[in-house]
Amino acid sequence: MKLWTTIFILTCLTLLGFSCKSEQKASDLVQPAKWWSVHPRPVYTTLEKVGTYQEWFDVYRLTEDTFAIYEPNQFEEALCYLLLGQEKAAVIDTGTGIGNIRAVAEELTELPVEVVLTHEHYDHVAGAWRFEDVIHYDNKEALNVLAAGRNNDSLQKYVTPYYLWKPLPEGFDPTTWTIPPLRPTRLVKEGDIIDLGGRTLEVIYTPGHSPGQMCLLDAKNRILFTGDHFFPGPLYAHAADVNMADYIASNQKLIARLEEFDHICAGHNDPWVKSEVIPRISRAFADIYQGKGTYSEADGLRRYSFEGFDVLINKETLEKGMDGYPPLDANLVFFYYKDLSAAKSFHSDILGLEKILDYGFAAIYRISPTTFIGLVDETQGMHRASEPKTVTLSFVTGEIDAWYEYLKSKDVPMRGAVRNATRHATRGFVAYDPEGYFLEFETFLDDEENAALHTALEGKTALYPPPNTTSQRPADLGIQANVIWFYYKSLEEAQKFYEEKLGARLLVDQGFAKVYSSSPTGFIGLVDEAEGLHRFSENKAVTVSFISEEIDDWYIHLWKKGLAFVDHLQNMSSIPVRVFVTSDPAGYTLEFDRFLEDEVNEKILLLLKQE
Repeated sequence: MKLWTTIFILTCLTLLGFSCKSEQKASDLVQPAKWWSVHPRPVYTTLEKVGTYQEWFDVYRLTEDTFAIYEPNQFEEALCYLLLGQEKAAVIDTGTGIGNIRAVAEELTELPVEVVLTHEHYDHVAGAWRFEDVIHYDNKEALNVLAAGRNNDSLQKYVTPYYLWKPLPEGFDPTTWTIPPLRPTRLVKEGDIIDLGGRTLEVIYTPGHSPGQMCLLDAKNRILFTGDHFFPGPLYAHAADVNMADYIASNQKLIARLEEFDHICAGHNDPWVKSEVIPRISRAFADIYQGKGTYSEADGLRRYSFEGFDVLINKETLEKGMDGYPPLDANLVFFYYKDLSAAKSFHSDILGLEKILDYGFAAIYRISPTTFIGLVDETQGMHRASEPKTVTLSFVTGEIDAWYEYLKSKDVPMRGAVRNATRHATRGFVAYDPEGYFLEFETFLDDEENAALHTALEGKTALYPPPNTTSQRPADLGIQANVIWFYYKSLEEAQKFYEEKLGARLLVDQGFAKVYSSSPTGFIGLVDEAEGLHRFSENKAVTVSFISEEIDDWYIHLWKKGLAFVDHLQNMSSIPVRVFVTSDPAGYTLEFDRFLEDEVNEKILLLLKQE
């Protein structure tokens, strides 16, 4: 006791010397006064304590071959885990680095040990430098943080009396403490397996709390190691590297796999939590974004209280997520082909559309200033060419008759001659593309029925064939806008969806058909299937994409409105696009996209910025 008393006094003196360098206390909401008053946490009385190591770590046995390594004396209350396989062991996260976690692991097992880091924050990676083999998720932002390390000044606040309630361990010198730059020896991605011999961990990418955050599923033992995606305490949704849309999407991903695990081993506080908390997190986020829930607030930061955890979030973040409908920048409709090469030739040479980018299995062409068409190899797309083509793509143009004569001269199949419609104020005709998609060329005539549409198109310049291409399209044939026509059993239900969920504005009402705003030169047409060119079908060989720089806000907006998702928000691994997928009441696939900064996307990004 005398030795510990001496160490404690020396530690306090040392800490006082460094307190002038430490950051000021951010908020009582983040770190309440006397945060240690909850110790000892009740959960630990139910667990088998293996021992105390270095007077810094307490170790508890969770299963026969799973140990929780706990740092109870510092505010983070970091939890790491030692997992034993038949051939090797894994340490999941390495804590604050204040104690020697490698020495603890080597006292518990003689197996070779590798480290698996759930994410890049200091209190999870600080001890990783002690190990030879380190695994981390392949995320550029997170890897840059690891590669930078942390200097002594940046770590000082974590060893002030504000962060400690027990003495620092013997041998630890806060005046020289750093986190060395780290380069993992193995990078993993979604679905990868970490094999310990007779025991495996599946990587589940769960960004949101941080860019590199992943969970690890031990399916055999029905345990999910969550890092900081969840822990029983204040979930940080307010920090600079938090992305709330990703956080929500990641939690939905875990909900979908809820039947695969019974317990959660979290990164802080409590190492043994029942899995039923995962859907409760989703309900908590929903309450917060819907203006519900009980909270305390100080300086724009809110702390919402829920059973078993809290959520810290900035008021500004919430206000942005509640502020109307995010903007849509462009429309992109995807069609699916058996012969992609022939489809490309038709759209380039006959229709004279400019190819903006080519991913190999899919190419994107520009129709009008803010509308595009994507041609997709059916073997690699969301849909098959054999599905009903229950869609009509309309090219809005002022040169209807000239377009008709041109396409006729190129032997493009027609559904009929150019004519004025009898039920509404349009003039046009319908042609077929090489695999049977309906292409309608139409002009909305000068009529009160079309006044709002004409107003919307004022100042929107038509696109003409790009120079120096193989296009046979005459130079004076333009396309000003585009309408994507969909067909419904319940037109009223479709209208309600597009108005209430997407905030679309009705521009043209033809009775049996409605035209809604979508992007500056892109529109969605809703048609009563009993009176349209097509009949309703369950499956449809079409996807419509709404391009938006504010895709994260769209995801939160639609999730908040209770929309179901086919695919949750994610960055695609195969192409540089951030995307999520949902559907409308008739089952039309709706995709929301943001093209990421990448050489292949350079042209479309430039065009979107210009428009």
